Amino acid sequence: MLSQSIYDGIFWITVASCAVAQIFILRAVFRVTPVTTGSGSTAHGINATRSTSSSPEGEPVSVPTPHRLTEIVWVVLPVVLLVLAFVGAWRVMHPVLPDWLPPGAEIIRR
Repeated sequence: MLSQSIYDGIFWITVASCAVAQIFILRAVFRVTPVTTGSGSTAHGINATRSTSSSPEGEPVSVPTPHRLTEIVWVVLPVVLLVLAFVGAWRVMHPVLPDWLPPGAEIIRR
């Protein structure tokens, strides 16, 4: 059986890895600004010419872009849920026992 400090180390490595990944996801979403193409529709990206591509027949294909607020919600929601999951996991790993419990009661709860 591994010691509690090894479990804590694995936990914090996981938290740091997920935090770095989420920061890059948030950065990618908030960094991209809507660009208006010539037809009046908006496309996300640095170059507006990337918003339409050609089909095999040579006709331009229009790809609808999601509403900006919807896109932000679908990026922030997983961050919030991930934080709640980590808080729940930490509380399971380190339960707070009342002071009035007799010594050895922690063994019974596990």
